[in-house]
Amino acid sequence: MHWLAFALRDLNCDVKFFTAGLSPISNLKGDHRLTASSFPLNKWYHFEGLDCFKWYAPFHPVNLRSELCNRLSALVFKHYGRLLHNSIRRIIAASDVVIVESCAWLMVLYHMLRRERFTSRIVYRVSDDLELMGVHPVLLTSELNVLRNSDYVSVPNQRLKAMVDAKFSGTSALDHHGIHADIFDSSPAATLRSGRKHAVFVGVGFLDQDFIEIASSAFRDIDYHIIGPIEPRFSRDNVIWYGEIPFAQTVPILKAADIALSPLKSLRSDVGVFADSLKILQYTYLGLPIVVPEAFGKNRPNFITYHPNDASTIVDAINRAINFRRNEVALKSSVYDWKVLALKLIGKDVTKVD
Repeated sequence: MHWLAFALRDLNCDVKFFTAGLSPISNLKGDHRLTASSFPLNKWYHFEGLDCFKWYAPFHPVNLRSELCNRLSALVFKHYGRLLHNSIRRIIAASDVVIVESCAWLMVLYHMLRRERFTSRIVYRVSDDLELMGVHPVLLTSELNVLRNSDYVSVPNQRLKAMVDAKFSGTSALDHHGIHADIFDSSPAATLRSGRKHAVFVGVGFLDQDFIEIASSAFRDIDYHIIGPIEPRFSRDNVIWYGEIPFAQTVPILKAADIALSPLKSLRSDVGVFADSLKILQYTYLGLPIVVPEAFGKNRPNFITYHPNDASTIVDAINRAINFRRNEVALKSSVYDWKVLALKLIGKDVTKVD
């Protein structure tokens, strides 16, 4: 969502950026949004041209992994939307456009929609499959109500579109993620170990570490760069675990890579919902071959599939990625700038993008 906010900023919009889903529960869970950031909580701060507010509430809804516990906790969690300070609520209500993604803000917006007369354009940008993510049931209820009351429902891929359209009587719009092309075009490539191939994974979860273990053992002449807040399960001299690093440091590594990896495992078999993720688009813009589970399908020419937990298909996929003939120009043309999506969401003419 922050990329959309930056795009709106660049289109000369006055943007207020809110973060939710933080509370003492987040501290107990080691939420990387708290541990990796020094930004203040419950105070306005200015960041790269945006007015930002990171809301830290007394509690927020989390799935307790028990039907009985979830039913009991719903008696408390359903009030989450009421906790937001009235001054923030007034700012939201006075906005021309309110854009919310798949997160705890759905509960705040639902609470406000029930009690206030909105003149704002309400946009729900469906960023995740909340059922797949295993959120608390009260958040699913709020999502359904926001879907029914939104002026525009936007989804980034076909799988999410089918899921969303089955939930309510309206129709969602298929709007793929974008990228900030100028950042990728202007950033230099990182200097990595010479004489070796380099494979990179970027993400915050669902990494299949069995894949990394198999691939790094079979191809010792490839360095595997793992970027994101992921706890390593093993160590090897050709696997580099970066943890979470700034995007400005990530892009040069991506530009120096030979192979992109998206070896995701899921709580369900529908891992293919990630086939049009932002990372996939970034890899595609750079013309990289992308090694993915076969559940992703073959809807992109740079997808190279393997069967999870099958060492022979993993080895075959890496070999095919090594020999992939890159065509960056052709792949770039299939990826759009964030400004195009930003204009669509606020209801403006997309032909006005510079």
